[in-house]
Amino acid sequence: MSNSHAPTLRVLKILEVVATNSGLTQASIAAKLSLPPSTLFPILKTLLENGYLKIENNAYEIGFKNFQLGVSYYKSWNLQKIIRQELQEITNSVGEISQLGILIDTDVFYIQKIETNHSIEIISEIGKRIPSYATGLGKAILAYKSDDEIRTLFKDISFTKLTENTLKNVDELIKVLHKTKKRGYALDEEESALEIKCIAVPIKVNHEVKTAVSVTYPKFRGNRQKEEMIKEKLFEKKVVLENLFEIKGFTF
Repeated sequence: MSNSHAPTLRVLKILEVVATNSGLTQASIAAKLSLPPSTLFPILKTLLENGYLKIENNAYEIGFKNFQLGVSYYKSWNLQKIIRQELQEITNSVGEISQLGILIDTDVFYIQKIETNHSIEIISEIGKRIPSYATGLGKAILAYKSDDEIRTLFKDISFTKLTENTLKNVDELIKVLHKTKKRGYALDEEESALEIKCIAVPIKVNHEVKTAVSVTYPKFRGNRQKEEMIKEKLFEKKVVLENLFEIKGFTF
């Protein structure tokens, strides 16, 4: 990061903070980024004039220009099509929601999600970020980091209580990650939403766990036979996806 061009990095940080927070005024953006108003104002003005930001009720939001860039990126990334095809096969086989996500900071970022005609309402959606410690996908990825890496990653993170089952701190997380790595799959035991369970397996890209695939289902439809069927299908697709990513040379 030390070789980054400081003015350009400042613009990117402004876009990132507006994209991940709602209702930010000029003063709150300045406070979050520790920027003087005299430095921030001309950047915001330029971003507004060029469509990268917009103002709604005196608060800054991401502008349409960013969406156009995102669409261009999406069209050029046929990885999405491959992922959807493989997830669709999982959903068709087990009759439940399948998802794939990556880790961004300490959150899971959902890349794809395939629903069924009897899908339950869950908090995940494509493009959404959810705390990794409360998700099967997140724990499946985190399990392959060292304890020191986990402590560094979460050193300034307060564990938000999404349900009564959500992990409370990094020590609890590390214990769960040890179990996750040993058995080869992760669980969400009503940790992100009550009555909702999830099983996830890690996916290696270039010999490193970079993503994970999961199946989410309501507790009332879960039983031992169903869970074994889900795990079997996930491990089958783990091999398929890892081979595809290697052949195609995809990176995350």
